[in-house]
Amino acid sequence: MSEETAARLGLAIGLDVGSEEVEEARDDDERGRARERALRLLAVRARSRSELVDRLRRLGFDAETVAITVERLAGAGLVDDRAFAEAWVDERTRLRPMGRLRLSSELRAKGVRPEVIAEVLDEALDEATELALARRAAGKRTRTVGKSERGAPRASDRAKLRSRLQSFLTRRGFSYDVVSRVVRELEGDADD
Repeated sequence: MSEETAARLGLAIGLDVGSEEVEEARDDDERGRARERALRLLAVRARSRSELVDRLRRLGFDAETVAITVERLAGAGLVDDRAFAEAWVDERTRLRPMGRLRLSSELRAKGVRPEVIAEVLDEALDEATELALARRAAGKRTRTVGKSERGAPRASDRAKLRSRLQSFLTRRGFSYDVVSRVVRELEGDADD
């Protein structure tokens, strides 16, 4: 056991202790190691409760130690699925515009509860915001595909570009309605 745990429990070399005290000391030491490991994981990046539980279990901590550790960290405000989801949505939409469907899928994969996901996405992504994100993503994508040397692309090229743009926006998690609207807007600009 660590010196810190022994000192906290008032244990010293030569002190006569019973098996109950030894077991308590071992449990306390194990929780301390789990807490330190969890704090190191959280220092790298914020994590959902489910992610933290999974990582600690994979590191070999027993279920009870993990549950107590994560609960204490949550009580201290260091593990909060809602705050995690809000930060995730903010970062993902800021750095790489994506839609509600993809964000929802990513957060589910991180173990965030569906009702928390719905609340966060409802607050962060109204229809106008999602449409603006799709336009931004499409704008970046269409700038990388230049026009032909002679001006506007041929009809067959436009159809291919439209199909690629639709696929791109769909992979980014935008709904059919949003994708259709953005593609129509860009086609209208191309016709002008």
